[in-house]
Amino acid sequence: MLIDPRHLRYLLAVARAGSFSKAAAALAISQPALSTSIQRLESVTGAILFERSRHGATLTPAGELLLRHAERMEKVLTGAEEELRLNALSVRGPLTVGGTPLAVMGIIPAAVARLSHDLGPVRVNICEGGDEELLERLLKFELDVLVSTIDLGVTHPLVCDVPLFKAGLFVVVRPGHPLAGRESLTLRELDSYQLVLPHPSGAYTVQLESTFVASGCRLPEAVVYTSSFAILKEVVIQSDAVTLVPRQIVRSDLERRQLVRIPIEEPVGLRTFGMRLIKDRKLSGTGTRFVEHLKGLAPDFA
Repeated sequence: MLIDPRHLRYLLAVARAGSFSKAAAALAISQPALSTSIQRLESVTGAILFERSRHGATLTPAGELLLRHAERMEKVLTGAEEELRLNALSVRGPLTVGGTPLAVMGIIPAAVARLSHDLGPVRVNICEGGDEELLERLLKFELDVLVSTIDLGVTHPLVCDVPLFKAGLFVVVRPGHPLAGRESLTLRELDSYQLVLPHPSGAYTVQLESTFVASGCRLPEAVVYTSSFAILKEVVIQSDAVTLVPRQIVRSDLERRQLVRIPIEEPVGLRTFGMRLIKDRKLSGTGTRFVEHLKGLAPDFA
């Protein structure tokens, strides 16, 4: 017997309210009717979903498992309603895209620009975050497409990874910096310079630390940590500070000659960036077109 979607909605309401009486009031139905609905859901699933006490109702492990599916169902239905509303206004979407900083500052905006050119007015939400945080949001159906690192062990059996491009690290300075004319640098030579780096988190930190360890030295102590790559670039542009970032992060600044990149002599591991999608989940027409643009742009960011 199939699960009634209405019963999943009721399970979600009880889980959020913490009691049957509060959930019934929020749903504008009687408490007996709500209890009967949950009992039917328990009968269909063959599992007890709530532990009931005078203090309220708490999900069992089986209830927690089902709750995740109820949340996904809610996201899908809410998305369908919003897509229909926007369609009536001749706006394509909505599309929610997640990306790590490198993706958000490069390939994602480029793909959105092409999408808007193709489809006209679009509704797109772009969310920046770390690899693990964004993966969790993808699994909750809060994201349609995720662009992040796909080769550092953050995997999931429900997720399909599609490689796009590889990114390595470079030393980056302002034009006129004492190091700007160098053809290459060793990491040890950076000890006497002020470093500017993003806050240590995620795949970037893993790559940076492994790069220094592989070279037989450690990360310098004189580091200014910033909350965003935009702040990081501004500090480098306005001072003699040095940073270590992938070329793709500063691509537009290099083209405008606001920054200069210098290869690192030590072997620097490449990170693979790609799309992360829920397996067998059919994207909207807007989402499908966005994915096509990401694939088409990938060679430019390699």
